[in-house]
Amino acid sequence: MYCHDIAFAANDFPVVRSLAEGKTRVMKKLLMLLLLSSGCAHTVSVHVDGEASQALQAGETFSFEVGGPQAVKGSERWQITTAALSRILLQQGLQPAAPDEKSDWLLLIDYGVGEPQSRDQLYVSPMAFGRFHRGGHRVGIGFGAHYRTRVITRIPVYLRIEGKSGDAPGSERSWRSSAVKIGTRGNLDRVLPALVWALRDVIGTSTTGSRIITVPLDPQEMQ
Repeated sequence: MYCHDIAFAANDFPVVRSLAEGKTRVMKKLLMLLLLSSGCAHTVSVHVDGEASQALQAGETFSFEVGGPQAVKGSERWQITTAALSRILLQQGLQPAAPDEKSDWLLLIDYGVGEPQSRDQLYVSPMAFGRFHRGGHRVGIGFGAHYRTRVITRIPVYLRIEGKSGDAPGSERSWRSSAVKIGTRGNLDRVLPALVWALRDVIGTSTTGSRIITVPLDPQEMQ
């Protein structure tokens, strides 16, 4: 879970409200500190999936091309993405094609921020209350609940890679791999290296549907 998602959840967490509002704020802050100290600040959950009719083979060569409207060749995002993908492919035994040579694989890169998705969510907010004498002494305590509705907005951030034969770039794709992070913010630059890293065992393979994996956010931890 991404840290701003933790903060979002902690802020809406249905804590029992005490008579003193200050206690409620302290409880929320303690909850956030507990969640952040558990390591969530350094990892992110990513949905990955892939399909392939032809697998990558060690010794084959690859090159990159733009595969979507938000990917811009030569941009900083493009350089970060292709450099990280090249390291992963080199570890699998593939080699980048020379500039004047046709590659065995043409890899189409598509990354970006998707459309926000909003929905209403009904939740229960517990509440504690007490009864007092005129002297200020509490003589009893009770519990109640408020039923409330809030709008939940999630923004997908994605990376997709398609592999085509370098001999027939106009042909159908031979494989497709994708990684998607869904959160409360569409911070592509923050999570793009994590999306690439999430695909290290998925590129050029088939998965049995989508699955969720946890990967580090810090590129220095991606070893």
